[in-house]
Amino acid sequence: MNESLRQAIAREFQPARLERLTRDIAAIEKTFCYRRFAESARYCYEQMREAGLADVQLIELPADGATTHMDFTMPQAWDVEDASLEIIEPAGGAVPLVDYPAMPLCVANRCAPTPPGGIIAEVITAQQLRAADNAGGAFVYTEGQHPQTLRFEAVAKGAVGLISDRSPAREIAPNETYWINGWCSPGWYETREHMPLTCFSISPSMGKLLSERLQRGAVRVRASVRSRLYDGSIYTVTGLLPGKEEREIVLLAHIYEPFPCDDAVGAASLIEIGRSLAALISQGALRPLNVGVRLLISMERYGFAAYFQDEGVRRRSLLGISMDCVSLSPTRTGEPVEVRYSPASMPFWGDLLLWRMANEELGGRPLAAQCGNLSDDTFISDLTIGVPSQWVWTRVGATHHSSLWFREEMNDWALGADIARLIAGYVASLATADKQDVEQFREMTLQGLVEEARSRQREWGEAVAQGKLSAQDVRQQARFLLEWGAGRARSLARTFPSVDARPILGQIVALGEELIAQFPCSPLLAEQTLSSAAREAAGMVPRRATLGMPFSQARIPLDERMPGGFEQALNWADGARNLWEIAQCVQCETGVATQDAWLERFIRYCRLMERYGYLEIR
Repeated sequence: MNESLRQAIAREFQPARLERLTRDIAAIEKTFCYRRFAESARYCYEQMREAGLADVQLIELPADGATTHMDFTMPQAWDVEDASLEIIEPAGGAVPLVDYPAMPLCVANRCAPTPPGGIIAEVITAQQLRAADNAGGAFVYTEGQHPQTLRFEAVAKGAVGLISDRSPAREIAPNETYWINGWCSPGWYETREHMPLTCFSISPSMGKLLSERLQRGAVRVRASVRSRLYDGSIYTVTGLLPGKEEREIVLLAHIYEPFPCDDAVGAASLIEIGRSLAALISQGALRPLNVGVRLLISMERYGFAAYFQDEGVRRRSLLGISMDCVSLSPTRTGEPVEVRYSPASMPFWGDLLLWRMANEELGGRPLAAQCGNLSDDTFISDLTIGVPSQWVWTRVGATHHSSLWFREEMNDWALGADIARLIAGYVASLATADKQDVEQFREMTLQGLVEEARSRQREWGEAVAQGKLSAQDVRQQARFLLEWGAGRARSLARTFPSVDARPILGQIVALGEELIAQFPCSPLLAEQTLSSAAREAAGMVPRRATLGMPFSQARIPLDERMPGGFEQALNWADGARNLWEIAQCVQCETGVATQDAWLERFIRYCRLMERYGYLEIR
């Protein structure tokens, strides 16, 4: 970021306003009920208008448990009024396990109501559930497991609900409560096809108490939940800083969750970035934009799927940047700030610029670069959607979705403001780039790609010398790195059509030949060393047949659906690579060796996706 732009943004951006907006949105959404979601969406809409954005829209989406965007089936609307759970047997006085007014996270998102007046039921363990043919109207204590892993079995065996003490933070915060958000799979949320189920979330300390009681004998609880699932609405809010071109850089932040850091601060950051850039353009302190900057606030994954389902939106979108979770304190989480790149399967040259700017603007803070994937709101880098994505965020560590996040000390407001200013400067640099800027970006891209390759070359040499990698392993990784680098170079030409990427590509080819020549190995017939699963995979060439990943698997009957986690792999399914080659790409991308068990499951998953039209396989 040049110094004049840095100073202009520092002068205009108001950290106190960012914090105020965050607190306002979080206060509306703390109970994560749909009855207030229209209010938070309207608030963001009005703030965008006050910020001076153009084309500000409030778009209503059905929350009906049936409407599907791409392959994201919208859940029904949900509200909760009150909840209670207490041990009543063995005798000796009722022991409350939850306190809803004090801790609304004690009921899972979209928890089903109990009958009016509540119910009394026996409690069994997850182990007992799995050993039983019938749960007999009992509550199932999950014994630290995520409710998602037990939900369908509990329903099938007649359980009335789940009691979860799942918490990644159990060792550091045993008295805190974990927010159970998505607990269906595939997909996050139940739809009309699913049987509603009651689910409580108790702290690990309460889980220990319940476990000790269960070890001594039978336990019965009295449970009450006043909630409702119904057909309602949820909203997307969007506004634009228009550019000379139709193309847009899209900043994304979700709302409709209960925490300041997840993601009220993201929505507030978008609004304050938009206001600051609009003011600087009006003052003449920032050149008019060549490409527009779109601010997009919606429901995580689902609302963004509805937006990017439009072909015109996808065509216009040059880049997406997630602003999720930018204000958690690294001191409290023990984690660095992460600069997440666009996935290697959707390469983008701007990773190199963003990393350089992050080191300049967030200096003194621990930083980590990470190759991208297709998680949460970076799913728009799906090759069928076609939008590179980036994300600078504060890693959550063991604190993920813990009630710790309600504590003031968990938020580092200064860091959140610094990340927002970084993104403001990065976006402004891209959107206003002139011929001189573009030439600097070209030189920086070439330099960055060469430095990255030289760094890996040294690492590979050491790994081979220590016997940790074979020459054949290195050659495979080198080819992957060079292919990724070539894709980044080509993306620069797509961003700035005046750029001729061929000289960069030529230097990448020369560098690749040098790298591979350094690690000679005997020619091997790969077929001779492949397992039976690998040979089967090598005979399958998949091509994507639908828009977006098979997330909810809405085309597949409920009892045939198969939890996947294969999004990163499927993004290499370009109709040219076979499944074994795709597995090798994922291995290079993630650094995790491909095992036969994973590959066999991936093959079964692809066969299922083929059967229902998500994939074509030849």
